[in-house]
This record gives sequence, structure tokens and C-alpha cells, in this order.
Amino acid sequence: MFELRVCEKVRALGLEPELWLGTDQPDALDVSFRVPRGKRSELWGTDEKDWASPVLLARSFRWPIEPECDRRFLVVPEHRAQVPGYLTDLRTELTGRTDPARPFKVVTEKQLLTEIRRALARQGGGSCAR
Repeated sequence: MFELRVCEKVRALGLEPELWLGTDQPDALDVSFRVPRGKRSELWGTDEKDWASPVLLARSFRWPIEPECDRRFLVVPEHRAQVPGYLTDLRTELTGRTDPARPFKVVTEKQLLTEIRRALARQGGGSCAR
């Protein structure tokens, strides 16, 4: 399962992800975790989606109101991103369909892990407690 794979990879980076399994609807997070930032931490939320059609995904996608996240990511698997035009079509279809008060970034699984590694490197690496 895509969400479990992302969760395990986040855990392998030393973070403590929280799964939101069983609630996966267009308005539910799949994984959330805290990333250190100075003396506090940021709550990062992800929603993993593996849809064949980027257009249908964009048309049905809504970011959840709770929990309130500092950073948000719509994560797609690498095999979808390798389909020519997939990410471009997804981002284009999302334009104007999302709440500007809850911006999120469309990334692949690998890009998400790179974002986490960069954030951890800025803090000197290490893990983060809740």
C-alpha cells in the first residue's frame, strides 16, 4: 500500500509519522509527521494518491481542514510521475480548484523524501520527537 510505504520511509528518516488509514477520502490525510525547525517543529501533512487519471484526481481532490498543517504535500507514486504529462496535467487541473488558505505542493514520493532530508539537514539531521 502506497501510504504505508511512504510512512515507513519517513520513519526510516528518524521521524514519527502518524497514519490516518481507514479515512482515505478526497478530504483525508494519509500521513502526518513533525519536522524540527529551530526550537519548535512543523507539522507536515501528506495525502498519497495513486490515480491513473491526473484530471479526475484534481477534480476530486480537497485538502482536509484538520489537522492544520504547516506544510502540505499531495504525493504521487513515481510510476505515475513517469507518465508523460501526468504531473503537468495534475498541476494544471488543480489550478483554481484548491483553497489558497491551504496551499500544498504536488510531489513524487522521492521528492517528498528529498524535502524532508533537506529540512533535517538544516537542523543538523537527527530525529524529531512529537
